[in-house]
Amino acid sequence: MPAKPDTGTGTAPHDFAERVITTHAKKYLILQVLKSSTNIPSILSLLREKEDEEDEQRNQPMSTALKRALSKDERCVSPPPTRRKTTQDSAPASESYQIPPSQQGYLRIFSWNVNGIAPFLQRPISFSKTTPFRSPLRDFLLRHHWPHILCLQEVKINGKDTATQRALQHAANLDSSVAGSNNTCPTSPTPTYTIHYSLPRDKYNATGFGGKVHGVATLIRDDLAQSLGTPSLTSSTRRVDWDLEGRVLITTLALALPLSSTPPSTSTPINTTTSPTHHLHLIHAYWPNGSTLPYRSPLTGQPFGTRHDYKLRFHEHMLSEALTLQKPPMSSSQSQSPSPKSPSHVLLIGDMNIAPQRIDGHPHLRTSPHQHVLNRADFNEKFLRRENAAGFQGWDVWRLLRGGERRYTYHPRGTGWGRSCDRVDLAVAGAGLVGGHDEATTASKKEENLAVEVDAAQDGRGRGRGRETVGRLGKKGAIVAIDIYDNEVDRGHSDHVPLSVSLDVDHL
Repeated sequence: MPAKPDTGTGTAPHDFAERVITTHAKKYLILQVLKSSTNIPSILSLLREKEDEEDEQRNQPMSTALKRALSKDERCVSPPPTRRKTTQDSAPASESYQIPPSQQGYLRIFSWNVNGIAPFLQRPISFSKTTPFRSPLRDFLLRHHWPHILCLQEVKINGKDTATQRALQHAANLDSSVAGSNNTCPTSPTPTYTIHYSLPRDKYNATGFGGKVHGVATLIRDDLAQSLGTPSLTSSTRRVDWDLEGRVLITTLALALPLSSTPPSTSTPINTTTSPTHHLHLIHAYWPNGSTLPYRSPLTGQPFGTRHDYKLRFHEHMLSEALTLQKPPMSSSQSQSPSPKSPSHVLLIGDMNIAPQRIDGHPHLRTSPHQHVLNRADFNEKFLRRENAAGFQGWDVWRLLRGGERRYTYHPRGTGWGRSCDRVDLAVAGAGLVGGHDEATTASKKEENLAVEVDAAQDGRGRGRGRETVGRLGKKGAIVAIDIYDNEVDRGHSDHVPLSVSLDVDHL
């Protein structure tokens, strides 16, 4: 007679089976009881007794054989890979980037197409109730030394889903390693953030995946003015009426500077009635990707050209917005001549879905179908061509400061790292932010002929580490530096990597 399997419990096999009944099995049994004529009170009494037994067993050590049996139970199924959370036994000790001393104290703006914010909302698994943790979004902010502004594209939140909007706000400040109510560290020495949204409200063109498409969010540090040592700095963020797909947010920073060139003291109030107010308009946008899919009228739902046509109209709207904001505000006398004491600057940033030059695509620039070539030409003409008096006459900050350095922001997950990539996440600065026009023009003419190799600061697997470097025009204009964090760690769950721009607000 074959020996009974050793369950490690000293009980018969059927007793062992009863001990591993799960809650799901109990629920199933209750449903079966309700469908039959079995005496319900007696069954419920049996279940209560079984729960009491299991409560006692939980306080006893589990044998190795029992653990092995439970691991083989078909009811113990792991979640699919896409829904698994990251195990975290302690607060993440992520490798941190160092801010060069020459850039400390500057306004640091990050931009990242995150391709959905769901991973940011996952609470890391920890096997200790006392171990500190922080959210993945909070960990990103810490790793990059608390950017002053973080622009996220493709957040993919339904415009009516206020719960998810609140959850992302919570994740931006979730850090149990510091004191604070509800783990949101309101009294923490580390910065906290407030989030502004522009989400889809077009019922005909932004309906995929339950309306969870497109969408942008701008995170701004609550201590923005104090961290920059500029108590007169104020900020405001707004949507634009013509954007119904949740693609554009405009943040305006207003800074009253003294008439003298001496930087203001943080303890000395500024008389804003006599001091010029400098404005920096940050136009954060997720630009459309052209395609032959139909675009429908937001009013009637009828086909109104293709997504290529919509992309070109988007270029027109953005150009109009940028030119309007770049005009200096009128003087106090409301004369027709602009006030020279109140400059207004514009910086466009985000995923623009355009690789401006041949050098910005690897192994080659996309040229098919031909409409993509026309879209690129339209973008360059409206925003980058300095000879176009009717255009923005902006500067591609990466090419301006980095010359022909080959770095890319779009790294699709379907191919190996670095095999196919493009630089489509851009920062385009108005002329007033650059300074040194003669030198900038000379550098611009050289950029197309430069073919600088990718920075040597890579690890053995060819993953480039981001590093911020002061640009060659930094001393003459407000734009100080730009960087692309092209590595798999910073790409995270997305197919884009972040970029950052640093500005000296004293030179606005």
